[in-house]
Amino acid sequence: MKERVEMIKVNELLFCTVCVGALTVSLSSTAYAQQVQQPRPAENGQAPGNGTSALDEIIVTGRVGSVDITKFETSYAISTMDATYIEEKSPISITGLLEDVPGFWAEGSGGVSGGNVFARGIPIPAGYRFNPLLEDGLPVIGDGDVPFTNPDVLSRIDDMTTNVEVVRGGPASIFYSSAPGGAINVITKGGTKEFQGSGKITIGDYGLRRGDFTASGPLAENMTFAVGGFYRVDNGVRNPGFKANEGGQIRGSLTYTDDDWDLTLRAKYLNDRNIFYLPIPLARNADGSVSGLPGINPHYGTMVSNDFRNFTLVSERGSIQADLQDGSHPKYATFDLEFNKDLGDGWSLKDRARIGDGTLQLSSIFSVFDPQNANNFLAGQLARARAVDPTVQSLALRFVNSGQTLIGPDQINALNGNGLIQESGWLFIDSKIREFINDFQINKTISGHDIVIGYYYDHLDFDQTWIWNNFLHGVKSRPSALDVIALDAAGNEIAGTQLTRGGVINPTFLPKDATMAMTQNAFYVSDNWQISDALRIDAGARYQINEYEGLVGNKSQRDLDGNPRTLFDIGMFPNGTFTPVDEELDAFAWTIGINYELSKQFAIFGRYTSSEALPSMRDAYDNSRFDGEFQISKIKQAEAGVKARFDTSFGDFNAFVVGFYNSFTPAVFALTVAGQTDATAFAIDTKGTGIEWELNYKLRPVGLGFDLRGVYQDPHYDGVPQGVGITNDPSGNQIIRNPKFMLNVRPYYELLTHNSESLLRSLKLYASVTHVGDRYADLANVALLPAYTTIDAGLSVGLASNIDLLLVVSNLNNSSGLQEGNPRTDTIQGQRTPIFQGRPILGRAVTASIGISF
Repeated sequence: MKERVEMIKVNELLFCTVCVGALTVSLSSTAYAQQVQQPRPAENGQAPGNGTSALDEIIVTGRVGSVDITKFETSYAISTMDATYIEEKSPISITGLLEDVPGFWAEGSGGVSGGNVFARGIPIPAGYRFNPLLEDGLPVIGDGDVPFTNPDVLSRIDDMTTNVEVVRGGPASIFYSSAPGGAINVITKGGTKEFQGSGKITIGDYGLRRGDFTASGPLAENMTFAVGGFYRVDNGVRNPGFKANEGGQIRGSLTYTDDDWDLTLRAKYLNDRNIFYLPIPLARNADGSVSGLPGINPHYGTMVSNDFRNFTLVSERGSIQADLQDGSHPKYATFDLEFNKDLGDGWSLKDRARIGDGTLQLSSIFSVFDPQNANNFLAGQLARARAVDPTVQSLALRFVNSGQTLIGPDQINALNGNGLIQESGWLFIDSKIREFINDFQINKTISGHDIVIGYYYDHLDFDQTWIWNNFLHGVKSRPSALDVIALDAAGNEIAGTQLTRGGVINPTFLPKDATMAMTQNAFYVSDNWQISDALRIDAGARYQINEYEGLVGNKSQRDLDGNPRTLFDIGMFPNGTFTPVDEELDAFAWTIGINYELSKQFAIFGRYTSSEALPSMRDAYDNSRFDGEFQISKIKQAEAGVKARFDTSFGDFNAFVVGFYNSFTPAVFALTVAGQTDATAFAIDTKGTGIEWELNYKLRPVGLGFDLRGVYQDPHYDGVPQGVGITNDPSGNQIIRNPKFMLNVRPYYELLTHNSESLLRSLKLYASVTHVGDRYADLANVALLPAYTTIDAGLSVGLASNIDLLLVVSNLNNSSGLQEGNPRTDTIQGQRTPIFQGRPILGRAVTASIGISF
């Protein structure tokens, strides 16, 4: 048994208080004070009603305090999505929902969870590293870069989601940890004064069967409730031959409201199994375009297969049985408490706390080495076999499950019609997660100032074990596992010499074993100052201390059975010893912003933010040090923009246009590189500039309209990287995986009868056209991920008795656009052959739903 690390127990800190000195703001001019706009009471971030401009929405993300602020009044960029928009888009994941956010590059091609989100070209290794995912204002998990525990793994969109707010840059670094890219806040349904509810059934052409429900209402005079959830099963758009996704989520809340205080309790339980799609073999044509290989459909093909669904993994703990149908499988519960108290005389306090506890297992196939000719592969393995057994004359292939043997160049060249073989990873991860978060705020409103002093605490315990075996298989969709067979001069199998077992050829591609804890303590202050009806200035600062403690397993070369002729169990295995991690680092951030309303129709704003990014759990886990020290990134950000709104007899028009700049000194990465048994760390300076736009227009009275969103940016490297041997200077090269240009156009036609008794209450036909520019999978900008365009379409129909029908077709044009290459080979080495690996977006899929509300 590994020695446990001494950790702070969550029950030792159930409530955090901050003693602060008195902060007095006085205005000497009585005449000036009369000009100051008086604070408005908060309205809990409700979306605007009919006829209200989109810029009039109350914003609750990226700010604190008791004074309502609308999108028109903010001094930072923010996008909002209401329940109708979410329903019409019908994404399979939270990451998919973020695809249309200007300045965000969201990679949702991995399936329901495990997505990657980049903001304004800011480089990240994976996940939500600099864009924390929140639920009702608190992080889903306190670190967005825990290995294979991305926040979207622990959260799902369902009919309990009322709206989503996405801050881009701005003051997010003041109110949230590791948030230079912004913050994504999923806001859920609360209790209602009258009983109401909904139910919905959804089906899809990939075997999807899903049910959603919500219910809310009063329980007593001052108490309300809300509850809802979903359950879903499907085969996956890329069908592996078994149920790809199965599970669900349930959550609810209780709210008690008194004259000057309210208390809300929330609970959520997620138990969901999801396939995790990784890159597949593809061909790059002479003109640079990408196509599938024989036997692999780029729209629907997958390297996950029922043939090796149940797998025997080789490990130092003996044989481990794992099942691909488990996929990414979180079983995770959270319990929230939110308390608000009006103390009188402009004083108030807010406390929000969350406890999370659960497990996460991952069983998945990972792309490692590119496919190669099977005869060439066997020729390369022959010397390895002869080194332990000189009687080996030749090698053959055998299908693990059927037992069919392929002997000789002709039979092997005929393998799957392409003669290719591939070494991929079968990865099993077992994780335990325990977390306590508390965010405490004291608020004072005085003379136009909305002042908040806060203290944020987060303690995350994380245990994780990796067993990663590389194994052999053919190259086709849903391939079969292969063994290498040693033959003597007579062509007979040599019984005692085994290069593989059950397909396993390398048992220790990247083994890991760690117990980690990260504690975050942060103090922050902010002031929103309404100088006049037109002018608002806000400023804030944050000081944060992170403590990293843990034990990371060491490895050594071992032959598990002591037999040198069984090569499949020789490698770098965990040896039962551990290297301690004990580090304390701190960071400081500050920001200042201004919003000036030129008129009721136009406003301009600007902001500057200086912040520092502390190492993530992944960095501590992978020991991403340079010269023995962890790097702290220095981040500079600036943005300025204009907002416009017009409400005329001809229609409504809203515009939100933002220019931005950011620099990282340096950005730090920890990479998994094929052929290495430890992560590779490197750091490099980056810069980025760009312009984002978000426009919408609705023509009256005919119901025609469109939304236009996009970004043009120049994210690039600005120096020579530390930590890896790059032969070419990547300065000026485009940051990997980030496009320079993205554009989304969403036209729609909406017919409203305005008659609740009519059989047809409403009808809406809409489409969404998205263009993504060129990207690169490598630092040298050689491995091109070509530009692509997708078209989505939908039809929404409202019938009598509150019955709603929805038909959605995603990727209508069946684009095979690539969202990533193969990070385990491409990032440093680039794509070296015409046959390479990449992860295309999911193929065309159709879903239909029927719902009723009451």
